[in-house]
Amino acid sequence: MKSYKIFITTFFIVITHYGFLCPSIAQEIGGEELPDSGCYSLDYDAEGERKSVSVSIYPAGYLASGDNQEPQLSNGKVTPEYGDSSTQFFYEVYYQDSDKYVPVQIYVYVDETASYMALESGLDYDGVYKSAGILLGSGMHNYYFTATDEEGGYIRLPAEGSIAGPTINDPPQLSNGRVDPDSGSGSTNFYYYVDYYDKEGNSPKNAYVNINNVPYVMDLYSGKSSNGTYRYGPKLLKAGKHDFYFSFTDEYGGIVRMPTEGNYRGPEIASGAISIYDSVGDADIILDDSATGYTTPFTLSPVAIGIHKVALLKSGYVSFPSYAMVKVVEDQTVDTPFILLPCPARIALKNDSENLHLLRGFRDNLLNQTSSGTEYVNLYYTHALEISLLIMNDSALKIRMEKILHRFIPILDSLMRKERSILTFEMKEEIELLLDALREKGSPFLKSAIKRIRADLNKGEMFKALGFEIEGDN
Repeated sequence: MKSYKIFITTFFIVITHYGFLCPSIAQEIGGEELPDSGCYSLDYDAEGERKSVSVSIYPAGYLASGDNQEPQLSNGKVTPEYGDSSTQFFYEVYYQDSDKYVPVQIYVYVDETASYMALESGLDYDGVYKSAGILLGSGMHNYYFTATDEEGGYIRLPAEGSIAGPTINDPPQLSNGRVDPDSGSGSTNFYYYVDYYDKEGNSPKNAYVNINNVPYVMDLYSGKSSNGTYRYGPKLLKAGKHDFYFSFTDEYGGIVRMPTEGNYRGPEIASGAISIYDSVGDADIILDDSATGYTTPFTLSPVAIGIHKVALLKSGYVSFPSYAMVKVVEDQTVDTPFILLPCPARIALKNDSENLHLLRGFRDNLLNQTSSGTEYVNLYYTHALEISLLIMNDSALKIRMEKILHRFIPILDSLMRKERSILTFEMKEEIELLLDALREKGSPFLKSAIKRIRADLNKGEMFKALGFEIEGDN
């Protein structure tokens, strides 16, 4: 017959060297209610025969041996720190006992509910203990750890209070995502809708509809912020096929995407095509006053049905017509030809690239830097096609322009170098004679523009504003 030490804890009766028994089993064996502490006799043996056993009972935390050092707990944590109601959470703590006593019980208390922990790694008296996966409800939670070694040494981590975590947040739900209408034209106003619901009452921190992978913010349209319909629109779309998806994030980081993968298809905008070509090629295509990024020859597709403005830009050239208004019909391709002619300067200089480059620098770095200079540039390009046709069909006019440009370019070069640039009386007179010749042969629109320029020349303000000195001017 042997004497055993028994320790009472909150949930278990522990028999040294024999594991543990729950109170109901111990009471059945002993045949009577167990006291909080003290000694009494228990009749029991392994064969079921009742024998007298001297039992010493101690309260939880009591050190049965005077030289026993209580164990230590550290590095308590839960992983992951965030999740939803389907996430399994695992609790870990490092147990160490300098007396090399193993824990007869080690628990994590999550919201005051105890869960058993088992050795995960290391030695039983010097290792990491881990709980099984635990499912938790929504909201904030807290936890602490306790351990008792086989000699009754007791420890709690933290000594008081608890550790905050984890945070449980179920992501919101999206339903009934749609676009209205599901088809239309380039002038149709489209609206995107989705129903949002968060069972925890969280409002969305971010609410987007991603149209062709570009995010747009959605606003509450009806209902509550945590349970309502969100909308984005009106939205105009280009011709062709489109797609979209919704993505929302609630205040606590819960993310939801609809659909979970891929995109919804729609709407589809009725479209046609425009085939654009010219006599030179490699001209930039402008559609409805916006660069397309394409050059001639090229077929733009899809293009929304309706009327569109098409123009071409190519350095050193002017187009005929200057632009075209094209009617696009569903599922049809419209041919749109242009003729590109060299600009007046290119014709007169016979494609002299060096001097043409200098003229472009004068245009961009001087003329276009002032309002009046920009106005002259616009006048030139507005009437460039007509001037090109005039000098192509009048050799004398072409020769006169060529001479003036060759005399004028060195003066421009000095001006660009910020050197003294003098416009002689003779040069000024030659420019006026050229303008008069063009006015004589030009259309009423060209005549009107030249009249305006001649008036500015007579005042002398035009050249002075650009930095020229006028010969004989005081």
